[in-house]
Amino acid sequence: MRRSLLSKSLTTVANANSNNNNRTMVIPHSQRMEHNFNLHNSKYSMTNITRLNFSTKPDESPQEPTETDTPTITTTTTIEQQSPSILTTLPDNFTPGQAWSAIQIHLAGKQKIRLEDFGNLCRSSRSSAPKDAQVIRTALLDLRRCNDFRITAECAQIALEGIKRSLVRAEGEGETEAEFLVKAGIFVGEIFVEEDAGLYVAAEAKVVNDVVLKTLLEGVESLQVDPVDDSSVDDEGEGKGEEDEQESPLAAAANVAKNVIDALILRASNPTKDMKKRAKRQYLKYLRDSSGPTPEMMDVAVKICLKHENAEQGLNLAEGILEAYAERPYLGAAMEETKNLVKGVKEQLAVEVVAEEGDEGEGSDGDEEKEN
Repeated sequence: MRRSLLSKSLTTVANANSNNNNRTMVIPHSQRMEHNFNLHNSKYSMTNITRLNFSTKPDESPQEPTETDTPTITTTTTIEQQSPSILTTLPDNFTPGQAWSAIQIHLAGKQKIRLEDFGNLCRSSRSSAPKDAQVIRTALLDLRRCNDFRITAECAQIALEGIKRSLVRAEGEGETEAEFLVKAGIFVGEIFVEEDAGLYVAAEAKVVNDVVLKTLLEGVESLQVDPVDDSSVDDEGEGKGEEDEQESPLAAAANVAKNVIDALILRASNPTKDMKKRAKRQYLKYLRDSSGPTPEMMDVAVKICLKHENAEQGLNLAEGILEAYAERPYLGAAMEETKNLVKGVKEQLAVEVVAEEGDEGEGSDGDEEKEN
């Protein structure tokens, strides 16, 4: 009874207001319960609501791009173009002198020299042009001193070959090809061992053997030595001319060969262990190759030393480099042919010394008999 009265009291009452057109609707209790039941079983139920994504994180699911959503990105890549070489201002067949003049103008602006420019300078050396060899030597010394030039093994090879090419030539007036070879080998060898040039820490041992030692050996083997002129020596044995004070080509070749081998042995023996820190850093900064002499190189150097005009001095030079090489077994061992060659020359000198002493003894006995 009470329930029926409650349902009747909750009937829909509409109060129309003609002034503001507002209406008030009263929903019966039974209809509200039915509405809640339908809401529970609808697609918005709690089981379905939990599946919805209420996160503020943007949806990462892939979406097909549209013309309006796809941004337009423009990238600009700036490539710095290298300035052209200073040697491009020269004619095609420029000489080392012209190249060095152009490079000096470039260096006046405190610019670094390119390795390619230095290589082209050395490649431009002409055959039978000794001035070109001097230009390359001057460039090496000045660049090392003023431009902190660190020559590479490749550039060192090009420089040595360029110097040799400009010094070697065919027979000329008063000189033979052998003399040119000896002079070229001496000049190149002296530049190699010169510390200020920087080649002794950059050139490969194989290149030094081909350009320096083999050139010297080819020259000294075919060089014809003139007999000693007694007119240039006075009664007391002193030379009369300035030419006698100069070192003979064979003696100079032997000394250069020994100096080259000594430089190669030194750089392969870790010389920095006896240096101070500053000298060590300076040495390692320019070091590009530390290979030492090979047994074949030792054989070539010994043959050059034994061609010395003074056989005893040549033997001493040969024995000296062999002893230094034997003290460093990590470099290798000298060939038996080389050792036998030195041994044979030493025995021959000993026989000659005994023969000379015998001749002197016989001469003194003859003089005494004449006096009696």
